[in-house]
Amino acid sequence: MSSGTHNRSHIAHALEALLWVPETERDIIFYLAARDNWDEIERIGEQAIEVLAELQNDKDPEFRASALEMIERIGGDASVQPLILALGDNSAPIRIRAENALLERGKTVVPYLEQAVADTEAPNIRTFAMKILKKLES
Repeated sequence: MSSGTHNRSHIAHALEALLWVPETERDIIFYLAARDNWDEIERIGEQAIEVLAELQNDKDPEFRASALEMIERIGGDASVQPLILALGDNSAPIRIRAENALLERGKTVVPYLEQAVADTEAPNIRTFAMKILKKLES
């Protein structure tokens, strides 16, 4: 368990001790992630994608990898953009996982990747998006 995960778990326990109850779906998803309750987040489905995408900004690469895995498992159109953004992660395993997830979706992601190549200023995202497009063309 990384120190970030350990801290999140302590914070979740402290909130429980204060009898805090999440009031919004967003709060619930953040709370479940802090508790490492990814299966419950998966049950929420596509509504969780937006919050999971925000978790991709966490400092802890293990936590980002867990959030990315959920995005991948939940799937759907809403998951494509967060997967593309993960191509710019500073962690190679996260970038590779995002690349593989996009490749598994096949040609359905081509318009999203083409848009990313055209619009992004992030060199990693552009480079990996072009690499995926090339693989999908062959």
